[in-house]
Amino acid sequence: MSPCGRVVDVLRQCYTADVRFFHDSDALREIVWYFVSDDRQPMPFEHAFGSRIYDREEEVQPPIGERFEPVPWRGGQAPCPETGGGLCGTEAQWQFGASIDDPLPEVHPGTNVGKCCEISLLCCEGGLAIGRLGFGACHMESTCDIYSPFGAVSPSAVNVPIQFVSDLVTGRGSSPNNTVAWTHYIDVAAAVTILDGCVRTASLNTIDYLDGDEVRIPTGGAARYVVVWVTLCDVEGTTVKRAYLMRHAAG
Repeated sequence: MSPCGRVVDVLRQCYTADVRFFHDSDALREIVWYFVSDDRQPMPFEHAFGSRIYDREEEVQPPIGERFEPVPWRGGQAPCPETGGGLCGTEAQWQFGASIDDPLPEVHPGTNVGKCCEISLLCCEGGLAIGRLGFGACHMESTCDIYSPFGAVSPSAVNVPIQFVSDLVTGRGSSPNNTVAWTHYIDVAAAVTILDGCVRTASLNTIDYLDGDEVRIPTGGAARYVVVWVTLCDVEGTTVKRAYLMRHAAG
């Protein structure tokens, strides 16, 4: 289910919230409210997934739709990529909830956007508004190829699933003076082999910067990134490898 950029409700400010989409499961999914232009079409029918930010005093939580808490603030920037048309989900699903067994829609390559939505607008630049999960100017699912070492003729791994995040605002640094700098990061499965190249000289507390592996996003693409730092990270209870990247010239 996705409104594909349609007007879902009217708000003075934006936030993230947990939503129960399924009438036969207590599983929750997080949504991100954002502002759209005045020319967007509204939802074509009444639905159960509007904002409940003003309903906090109700004693009974409706069975489907937005949960009352938590609702951390965010700046209202559009996601990346932004959709500008279409609609995912039937009228019955929007009014009474989907089933946990409903198949997921096919997605546009390199994104987590269903093909039932039109990707007519790309919005991958701008400031960073931190919500509960750190949504920023660009946060999307994709795949990558890994070359080890950087500049290798052929990849050591292909079609690796990733979460891809533009992190330019918080990734500023003064490399190589005791820190590293990055423009993006990716989260991959903990079992994936992906290496950085930073080292420390004995008796010093500074970082010597060296190129790590090369990452190309998406799979088969020309956009190249160098791995500058790799660490283990807990994401919603799952251990992943987070690889911080610096954008390189296209191949």
